[in-house]
Amino acid sequence: MYRQLEGFSGEVCSKLISKKRMEDSGFQQILYLKDQCGNGVQRTLRKYPTLRVGDSDCIDTEVDSSTGKWTLRCTFPGSDSGDSRCRSSVNKDLVRFLLTDPFGGACPDLSTVITTLEATAQDLLGQDSLKEELYKVAPDGPQKEHVSELVKKYEQLWNVFKQALSKSRAGTSGHSSAIEHYINTYNRYRSFEGDICDDLHDGDLPLNMSLQAGLSTIHSITSLEAAPEKSQPFNITVQDSTQIACCRNGSTSSTDASQGTCSYPSDATLGDSGCVCGQTAAGASIAFEYMECANFVSECESDNDCATAGYRKYKCLVGSCCGGGVCFDPYACSQREVKLT
Repeated sequence: MYRQLEGFSGEVCSKLISKKRMEDSGFQQILYLKDQCGNGVQRTLRKYPTLRVGDSDCIDTEVDSSTGKWTLRCTFPGSDSGDSRCRSSVNKDLVRFLLTDPFGGACPDLSTVITTLEATAQDLLGQDSLKEELYKVAPDGPQKEHVSELVKKYEQLWNVFKQALSKSRAGTSGHSSAIEHYINTYNRYRSFEGDICDDLHDGDLPLNMSLQAGLSTIHSITSLEAAPEKSQPFNITVQDSTQIACCRNGSTSSTDASQGTCSYPSDATLGDSGCVCGQTAAGASIAFEYMECANFVSECESDNDCATAGYRKYKCLVGSCCGGGVCFDPYACSQREVKLT
């Protein structure tokens, strides 16, 4: 039947319009990303940096690996926001369904179907025709009364459809229906989708700007009520598990001769990871795995001593509970994904 209506209407599929764009506002965001050792973060970082505004991802447009400067393009509220999904749903499931999209698998939209039926099928859709057909399946008195009431309700509904969707009844006859004319007029002054969805999702604001990069997750760098005209850059340290386990508060141990104990200050202990933020002979703060002195691979006075002993990538830990310096693997705590930043 819809294929027949397609022929009567003269509509063709090429008349379908493309999906409307949502009213997003774009802005540029700059991040200066450094790893735990102060090196600029590169694109090779495991767990690629993902900046989000709300639920919508930003797209990196330029990366300077030497400085760690990441330039990203963000949108507000973004295509994945509740407001944008609502607008898309109103546009697709309401406006396009009524005025644009194929109806019943054929090219005419619902408005064209109503217009065509009004013009060509009055003899089939009139009260007398409907009653005649329905009386054939409802021959007795009570059922006939029910049929009459049913046809009356149908006629009321059919009149609503014609008033709202028939193109032959609108002020712009032959071009748009009354409801399409209303929506187009409304959109000249406001936003039909925006006014529906902004009220529904008003409580979603502000949107957090968040970052996931390497082993680091920052749930809120800042919060936004709207797209900034000029965003401020942010300096952020993230953890790269492929780099040395640089840490803050590098400390040396202290010995209590009377008690026969040796320990590190509490702020040098990295949780219950078994890693401690110590100091190297070169003065760097690097986390090491706390262990029995006999388990360190070699003694040392400098990093070069470790390389000479055959441990080229190892560092020389000083101020430990082992008396002199000992060589340790500076990557071990980082590779274990111990929180350093």
